Amino acid sequence: MLSKKILITSISISLIFHVVILVLAGIMDMSGDDNGKAFMVDLTEPSKNHEEIIPGKAEAKVSPIEVRSKSEGDHSAKPRKREDTVSLDSIDIKYCSYLEKLREKIRGNWSYPQEAYIKKDEGTTIVKFSLGEDGSLRGLCVSASSGFNSLDMEALDVIRSSAPYAPLPRSFNLSKLNIVAKFQYSLTE
Repeated sequence: MLSKKILITSISISLIFHVVILVLAGIMDMSGDDNGKAFMVDLTEPSKNHEEIIPGKAEAKVSPIEVRSKSEGDHSAKPRKREDTVSLDSIDIKYCSYLEKLREKIRGNWSYPQEAYIKKDEGTTIVKFSLGEDGSLRGLCVSASSGFNSLDMEALDVIRSSAPYAPLPRSFNLSKLNIVAKFQYSLTE
């Protein structure tokens, strides 16, 4: 019985000691005072009247970053624009049917470049492209080259010529969808 009392007493002393250390270190606020404000940095694009032109540089503009307290309230803030990145071959249930339609549209326009076919050039080009909410092409670049300009250019051209794409479904809740597509050029005999 005495050993249980010693154990309980030592645990209680240890807990009190740790709470005191945490309070002194400022990790725990035991006063109940909620005057400490958390700050958020808003990286959304500011309105045009917030832009400043850098002296001596006519084209360069600097937009200040707005810092505001969380306690000011975000109740009236606009919903943040969201984006996601997926592979064109993704089997993610959320994107599967939309990506299948994109694949069909792209495959219908894709061909082996004649110059590369004659030279027997083979390789894989990886392209990243971005679609806006309305299905418009917002960005396009080669992420990994096949090593042959004609193959890389064909991959870019097929993405461009297939645009515009179907609008992003509302269920995606996205303003932009980045898609990584792999174009494998192979001559099999």
